[in-house]
Amino acid sequence: QTTIMSNDQVKELILSFAPDTVFDEASEFLNVPVELIHFRKIAEALRQKGMDFLFCLTCVDWKTHLTVVYHLRATTDHNAIVLKVNVDRANPEIETVCDIWRTAEFHEREVFEGSKSIALQQHGWRNMGAAWRCCHSCNRR
Repeated sequence: QTTIMSNDQVKELILSFAPDTVFDEASEFLNVPVELIHFRKIAEALRQKGMDFLFCLTCVDWKTHLTVVYHLRATTDHNAIVLKVNVDRANPEIETVCDIWRTAEFHEREVFEGSKSIALQQHGWRNMGAAWRCCHSCNRR
């Protein structure tokens, strides 16, 4: 069951997983820096609470680290947020979210293809070359 969440409710939910989170509300979207260790649980909780559309996923190379950026929207009320997850450049790995948001299939593949020089790996993909076959078995929500 999905629910409509205000930004304050989104912040409350995220703080329940990561109490030290500092939010940036200076732009169009609520920007949320998420630690890698909390990312998967926060992503799952947001999906369960109504953030049902991942409309953009990018990776920024800052030379010292990578930031994977997830733009999420609730299709019921059009509330949108941005999750930003820093990834160690020396160990560029993050879990796939294709089982949470179907649209991640395309976006993760694009990030992988565009980041071959840094080799960002999304855990959960056995072989990015077989990405399309892999996601046919993902849990569609």
